[in-house]
Amino acid sequence: MIFAATRYEPDLLPLISGAAGRRLIFPAMLDSRIEPRVVATAEELFVSRGGIREPLDGVPVRPGEIDLILVPGLGFTPGGLRLGRGRGDYDRFLPGLRPEVPLVGTAFACQLREDLPAGPLDVRMTAVLTEKGFAGVQFLALEAG
Repeated sequence: MIFAATRYEPDLLPLISGAAGRRLIFPAMLDSRIEPRVVATAEELFVSRGGIREPLDGVPVRPGEIDLILVPGLGFTPGGLRLGRGRGDYDRFLPGLRPEVPLVGTAFACQLREDLPAGPLDVRMTAVLTEKGFAGVQFLALEAG
């Protein structure tokens, strides 16, 4: 599962061109909850009231079917703490995934911080990926294929 970036986030849409044969899943926001949906192209995304591009239609996907998720954020620590937009949408959604699913925070290197505020409901990322590579990763194994 990936997301369509705002101007403050890395653009992940070029990944679509290299995803032949894989399902592309984007988050759709429904009443403060994320519903993952399969889309074929970026043309299936529209700009919502919040200014975020998301699927208008698309086939809904159960969270248990997701194998990897790239997560947006305003900031991350190398240890995987994430600062979101304050609504808690991802923090409510991520615990519904299988425990082994890698949670990869995506950000620009300038968004990495040594420390961020964290609450009891904040979900820690498995890894943080920037344009300079992975930051502070202890272990992340992805099976090819």
